Amino acid sequence: MLPWKFINHHRDHFAISTSVEEKRTRPGENILLHCDCKQLPGVYIVWYKNSSHEDTPTLVLNVKSGFDMEKKFPRFKFLKNFTFDSYDLLIVHVNNADEGLYYCGTEETKVEMDENKNRVRKTVYQFGNIITKIKLGKYFFLTPQTANSFFNFYISGADDCQTWRKHPSLL
Repeated sequence: MLPWKFINHHRDHFAISTSVEEKRTRPGENILLHCDCKQLPGVYIVWYKNSSHEDTPTLVLNVKSGFDMEKKFPRFKFLKNFTFDSYDLLIVHVNNADEGLYYCGTEETKVEMDENKNRVRKTVYQFGNIITKIKLGKYFFLTPQTANSFFNFYISGADDCQTWRKHPSLL
């Protein structure tokens, strides 16, 4: 958790979150982002992406537009999360253009009466508490199994203190 507050701004509405979760991945992999907002009747999940690149407008992906959105952005898929009654965002074959900050929220259209008793449509945006930063790079995650098979290393030592050593056959 970061000690500062992160402020998002979209359509004259603000959202404040106290944490940014960083997900690192390699180009070509898939990544799943979770949404903590709940979809209710008349309330739709919306995903936002603020790009890492300057002068790029915020990308808005609305579950309400569903199949039209997936035709326009075929690598972005909404996955129904039945546990939280929400929609997570799957990004297929991540590339450098996908780096940025992602967050979800809800969109709800309400009809209210103004001071002259006229019906007025009002769209209300609310934002979730999760902001995910996607960062790409060439990352190799070393585990004892991959280290042994790729580098002929082995682990020795007590259970509470393990030491990486070059395999004796390579000395």
